[in-house]
Amino acid sequence: MRIKPWNGKEAMLGRTGLVVQDIDPEGKIQYATEIWNAFADKNKFAKGDKVIISGFSWGLRVLVQEIPAKRGYGLLENGGKNGSGTARSKLKT
Repeated sequence: MRIKPWNGKEAMLGRTGLVVQDIDPEGKIQYATEIWNAFADKNKFAKGDKVIISGFSWGLRVLVQEIPAKRGYGLLENGGKNGSGTARSKLKT
């Protein structure tokens, strides 16, 4: 059994980042306290969107993708789209 990495690039994979500069197809995200150059090959993301870190490309650039909507977790706003191609869920209260 292999232990998950605690630090370095490998520890970032699958984690959530916050878009701080629109990604179309390049922009910037914040992960923890650091700002990273980001690249998305399929979707566009607006400032404030949350994204998943899915890989790394040349240099210190992270590859990001949208967070998949979980079934039964809540309602999707705007039919699952917020204008930039990402799904946002609303918690039931």
